[in-house]
Amino acid sequence: MNGYHNGLAPVHEAVLYADVGYLRALLELGEDPSLPIESPGKDYHGFNAFEFAAFLESRNSEFYQTIRAELEAQ
Repeated sequence: MNGYHNGLAPVHEAVLYADVGYLRALLELGEDPSLPIESPGKDYHGFNAFEFAAFLESRNSEFYQTIRAELEAQ
């Protein structure tokens, strides 16, 4: 697991799309939320899933707050 596509690991994609079920499944399967995003030139380059969730939540708190809460529960 933990393969990257366009700089994002699956855990980052789950955060981006605010898919709590997908995120939960990935974490249960051992996906590493501390992996950094590999997108040089982007504001979120180097962020792990926790930092990425906080970054996205700062832009849309209603949409991303459940994602951050799920990450913190792990």
